[in-house]
Amino acid sequence: IPLSVSFVSERTLCDSEYYFIPTDDMEAIPVKQFVKHIGELYSNNQHGFSEDFEEVQRCTADMNITAEHSNHPDNKHKNRYINILAYDHSRVKLRPLPGKDSKHSDYINANYVDGYNKAKAYIATQGPLKSTFEDFWRMIWEQNTGIIVMITNLVEKGRVRTFTHVPSFKKLLGERLLWGRNLLSICLSSSAGVGRTGTYIVIDSMLQQIKDKSTVNVLGFLKHIRTQRNYLVQTEEQYIFIHDALLEAILGKETEVSSSQLHSYVNSILIPGVGGKTRLEKQFKGQKGNPKGRQNERTVIQYHYTQWPDMGVPEYALPVLTFVRRSSAARTPEMGPALVHCRSNEFIITQHPLPHTTKDFWRMIWDHNAQIIVMLPDNQSLAEDEFVYWPSREESMNCEAFTVTLISKDRLCLSNEEQIIIHDFILEATQDDYVLEVRHFQCPKWPNPDAPISSTFELINVIKEEALTRDGPTIVHDEYGAVSAGMLCALTTLSQQLENENAVDVFQVAKMINLMRPGVFTDIEQYQFVYKAMLSLVSTKENGNGPMTVDRNGAALTADESDPAESMESLV
Repeated sequence: IPLSVSFVSERTLCDSEYYFIPTDDMEAIPVKQFVKHIGELYSNNQHGFSEDFEEVQRCTADMNITAEHSNHPDNKHKNRYINILAYDHSRVKLRPLPGKDSKHSDYINANYVDGYNKAKAYIATQGPLKSTFEDFWRMIWEQNTGIIVMITNLVEKGRVRTFTHVPSFKKLLGERLLWGRNLLSICLSSSAGVGRTGTYIVIDSMLQQIKDKSTVNVLGFLKHIRTQRNYLVQTEEQYIFIHDALLEAILGKETEVSSSQLHSYVNSILIPGVGGKTRLEKQFKGQKGNPKGRQNERTVIQYHYTQWPDMGVPEYALPVLTFVRRSSAARTPEMGPALVHCRSNEFIITQHPLPHTTKDFWRMIWDHNAQIIVMLPDNQSLAEDEFVYWPSREESMNCEAFTVTLISKDRLCLSNEEQIIIHDFILEATQDDYVLEVRHFQCPKWPNPDAPISSTFELINVIKEEALTRDGPTIVHDEYGAVSAGMLCALTTLSQQLENENAVDVFQVAKMINLMRPGVFTDIEQYQFVYKAMLSLVSTKENGNGPMTVDRNGAALTADESDPAESMESLV
């Protein structure tokens, strides 16, 4: 019987299969009420989420669902984790191999999982082990699976999460590569095949339900698929993430704009609506709204280490700092940094080091193999005699596991006659011969309100060019690890997007940065400046970097374009 999300409340076990009796969809929530529903779940320290997830954890307790094949001695070595088992009634069975006597050659740690209005829409499985590599591809072939979704890295936190199973599949399947033409299911593979796999399944299925019925039933659907594979959606954090993602899908509008349409798009979002608010104002409110529960992830110790206590960094965004040995990794919030993604972990935003966090700052550089530091000034100015966190040429800095030595100092002149001071450092391990070369850019005031807005990208281009030849994330810091640092990361990301896709998405980039580093875009003028800068960059590219007229805000104008300043009055 094809499963609808409403078929979740009554279950009977018959002939080793679960059959679902249609009932009224009492648990489904209309899309229009979903925002209010999430607010209620977040209230009282996320109590609603905790209650829901406890109900999910209990939902299969009295069902006596067996996993005898997973526990059989012939099959135990095929399980990546001893507690992640394939339920007998929903497990995927491999066809018997010719010449194999064992009746357990049909076992693989994988289960069928229903989707929205589709039985067995997915196959949830663990990341293949080296010993189950061929079994994995046998399953793909036999199940006529046309899509494989791998939701894990090969190695995470130093542990192998899945065997490298993709490069050799032609060797196994030969030239028979048309097997996915009539796909019957989607195979999802994560490390254990439960946490992130279940999260994907719930989001994908609920998006289909939203499209079909304009309702959402996360709790009911998850309770149902938990009867098909254990631990699907493994943590409360993943359960919360599902709701955040669905809320984004419901409320989010298309905000990616092609470069050719950017001027007209900005005009349109500046037109007041029925309530008097512009779409730009609504965008700004949407990008800065951090989920209520995220604030609870602050760690008390962080207040001692940050210059601005309100600048709380979510636990999930904190880089990992290690102590003397790299193997003893521990999550520590001392520096208040946050990872920001364009490519994975491209930037780390942090505050200026304090006197008692200087060595922690360098430890972060060392542990993340960062080779570029961008230092933005305090209060738009930085005197050379102010506190510095790097050693002089005369004496190295000892950080226990390594030393920091200043090798050289140089200056780079910008077009407006300002200068970037460039320091080159060598970080050398004290116990072995590992060496890390780091380049440090001490920047003038940025962005400079007295310079043409197009000059904003001069520093960004210097950093981008340097990053081409260096590894690791770029460390960007200002006084609080907030506005200037976040702005530089946002404009760098958007300029890369413009180069690669000929389009920009200011809203999503700003929201991503605010999610990882709350408090970056807290003033609408900061958000508006990003649009101004991108308009300037687009105009510069349209002019082929040649002579151009400039409006009073510094925005470049094309010959056939009306003055963007007319549409940018509120951006002044």
